[in-house]
This record gives sequence, structure tokens and C-alpha cells, in this order.
Amino acid sequence: MRKFLKSDKFLILISVLLSVFLWIGMSFSSGSEFTKTISDIPVTVELSQEAIDNGYQIFGLDHVTASVSVTGNRMIVGSLTKSDIQIKAQQTSSITTAGTYTLPLAASKTGVKSDYEFSSAVSPSTIVVNVDRYQEKTLDITSEIVYKVDSGYYSRSVLGDTSVVVSGPESVVSKVSKAVVRDTISGTITETRELTGDIILLDEDGDVINNSDLSMSVTSTAVTIIVEPEKELPIVVPPEGVPSDLDLSKYITVEPSTIRVAGDASVMNNLDSIPVEPIDISNYDNSVHTVEVQVAVPSSCRNISNINTVTVTIDFSSLSMQTYTVTQFEKKNIPDGYTADVPLKQLDVQLIGTEEALSSITSEDLVAYVDWSEMTEGIVIGTSEMPVKIEIPENSGYVWVYGTYNANVTVSKVETTQ
Repeated sequence: MRKFLKSDKFLILISVLLSVFLWIGMSFSSGSEFTKTISDIPVTVELSQEAIDNGYQIFGLDHVTASVSVTGNRMIVGSLTKSDIQIKAQQTSSITTAGTYTLPLAASKTGVKSDYEFSSAVSPSTIVVNVDRYQEKTLDITSEIVYKVDSGYYSRSVLGDTSVVVSGPESVVSKVSKAVVRDTISGTITETRELTGDIILLDEDGDVINNSDLSMSVTSTAVTIIVEPEKELPIVVPPEGVPSDLDLSKYITVEPSTIRVAGDASVMNNLDSIPVEPIDISNYDNSVHTVEVQVAVPSSCRNISNINTVTVTIDFSSLSMQTYTVTQFEKKNIPDGYTADVPLKQLDVQLIGTEEALSSITSEDLVAYVDWSEMTEGIVIGTSEMPVKIEIPENSGYVWVYGTYNANVTVSKVETTQ
């Protein structure tokens, strides 16, 4: 007997018997009923074609799932996954307008495995959905960053994104009236600072709108708070067309007379006034004139006052004007290889200045000339009209030529001999 137990035949017999018992056990086990809960099944909501044709859609359905218990053959139930079951909202055919609806949920089999039954109701048994039309709205983003800077400095916020597209249910999007970035910075800012701020949506009353059905093209943006020195500077009129040392403040007033500007410290440190666009003052006679001119704020500076034009009053009524007959003519800087003829023999010109300065000048002191170096169009052969300048003796005092003058000039090319 001991020899038989140790033989190969005994081992084979034992293996066969174990296999039979295992087969019987598995057959019995797989034939018994087994209950299992299938979770995380996506919920499906299908609107009627009429609702879809009217532009309606479901909002707030992202990542909504449910669960249900199933009972059946252990092997079948054990192999079931959420992809074998569909959970669908019922009574959707009654939805024809926008609104919030509570819909019952029901489970159905979708896979080839069908040898099982649903042993419980769907959990949750209902779902709340929002039905509406889709709408988009583009809003400018406004900075509402609260901070403090020292006096003598100007600050401004620059946003990395200037606008945001808000999308979602029409009834919600229509209430959004403003997009802002809010934050509070403690202490005093003395230099440019960078930060990132969340974009907040507000209604027309300034109340925050928090709605998970809304989407934004950007939810946060970079904010740069630029801090620059500022100055209030006088607005001045450059002395064009008159003696450079003439004190124009006696004859010219500007309204407004000052402007507030800000800019980089390297620029502001060298800035003591802001000029207006050039005015040829020689075009104004000895009376009172009022003109509107642009302010020439440097491109590297910021016009805080937002003053773009000023009123310039030119009052030369205290000065005198006198006419002189000029008989001396000169030609300057004629290009090589050309000759010029000015047939004009005399020219009446008017000078403006103090009575003392005018009385010291005679017609013989004045020289009229044509200067080809100032001709931007180059040499013109033949007869053409050219500007005539008047030369006033140095140290004549505060006096200048009023108006502009022209003369016919004939230019010929010098013929070279072979």
C-alpha cells in the first residue's frame, strides 16, 4: 500500500479527482446569482428635435454620473462595466422652452451582455438640468486693483488681456455687464510691480456672478502696475520766426498754461516745459490773434491732464509795423554749373518790432536773398517762383519780418566750351 501511494499512478488519480471537484465547484458558483453596483455611469440627456431646432441645449451636464445595482449570473455580472449600461433622462420630449427641469433617470442595457437584471433604482433617481440658448459676449477687462503710491508719482495698470469672451446660457450671459480684476496691495508702491489676478464677472448692480454654466476665454490675466514720476509743467510757444531772445511771455498767453505729464525718470529729469506744435509767429501782424494749437507731449511721456490742444493768444498790439523798400538782392548757394537771374529790382517788406528798433533801421540796411541750399526740391531750370528771405542787420533789437515774400527767378545751366 505504501508503495502504491508513492507511485505515479496515485498522483495521476489525485490530479484527476481534484480537477473534477474544481469543475463541479466552478459550475455551481457561476450558476448562482450575484449582485453588484455599477458606479460612475455618465448620464445622457437628449432634447427633442423641436427644442434643438429652436436653439436650445443642455447646460450643467459635465461630469454628471449615476449608479445602479444589477443581479445575475456571477460570471456575467462580474464582467459588467459602466460602458455596458446607459442611464438616460426621461420626459425630455416635454421640454420646449428655456428653464430648469427635474427629470427622472432610467437605466438600460447597451452591451451584448444581457443575462442580468437591474435590482435597484438609479441613484440618484432624478437630475436637474438647465435648458437655454447659447450666447457669447465680449467684455473689456477693467482693473480694480487697490494700491497707493507716493505723491509726485503717477501709476497705471496694464493688463495682459484686455478683453474676455463670456459664453453659456443666454439668461445668465445677458446679466453679465462687466469684467474686472480685483486685488488689494498693502503698503506704498514705489516701483513697477507685476502680479496675476482672477477675472471676476459682475452684473449691472456690481454684484459678483458665480455660475458654473458660464465659460470664459481667460480666467486670469497678468497685471503690471507701472509707477512713474510726474510733473506739472508750463506749456510754452517756441520762438519761431522771431528773435530767439525775444521774451514771448510779454506778448503770448497760453490757456491752459500748464499740463501734467508722467514718464520714465530718465526723461522726466530733463523735462522742464512742454512746447506746442510750431507756430510761425512772423505770420501775425501787430494786433491780437487767437489760435488753437496741438500740445507736443513727447512720445515717451504720458499726458495725464489729457490736454491735447490749447488756446494761444498772440498780442502784438503794443508793437509797431513799418514798411521798407528793399533794393539789394543776393543769390546764395547756387549749385555749380548753374547761373541765376533775379529780375526783381525792389521789394516792399514789412517789419514788426519795438518802435525804438524800427526807427534805427533804414531800407538800405536790408538785403533780400534767394538761398538754393533751402530748396528741398533741388535745382529747377527755367523761370519759377522762389521764396525770398530778408536779412536784418545784427543788433537791430527786437524786430522781425512780417509775412512771406516771393520772386521770379530764372535758372540756366552754364554751357561749357569744348
